[in-house]
Amino acid sequence: MEIRFQAELFALVMGVALAIGWALLLLSASIWQRVWRWVDDDDGPKKPNYFIAKVMTWLGFTRDRSSSCFPWQRKGGGCSDDISAGDCAIWYPLLALLVAPLVVALCIRFYPIALAAGTLYLLARLARFARRHKKLFDKHIKDPEAHK
Repeated sequence: MEIRFQAELFALVMGVALAIGWALLLLSASIWQRVWRWVDDDDGPKKPNYFIAKVMTWLGFTRDRSSSCFPWQRKGGGCSDDISAGDCAIWYPLLALLVAPLVVALCIRFYPIALAAGTLYLLARLARFARRHKKLFDKHIKDPEAHK
């Protein structure tokens, strides 16, 4: 019992360390950017933090200076819900890094539950896939001339 508790405690400490590492990475990138702006005597528009820009791109946002939702806008339209500074790019990875090691440790400890949940998820994906293709097949049966 003591070994299992130590594994979860280690995972929790590892999550806190990863979250602190993410915060330090963002801070160091911001400092690096400010130092080079000072060295170059740059008074132009400030570019976003490199890591925040990367995460916002992965989340499906793009920079748009012409719209009312500067600087982040969803690809295909729609604003970022007042996430002008890329707040979700800071907090989503921070929370994910904070809880991911503990979730992995708990999935290893309770592996039958994790396997059941994973199997149910994959079965739901398969059912959705089959249902969508059944709809397409039924559409094809009703109008076979549409696909020639």
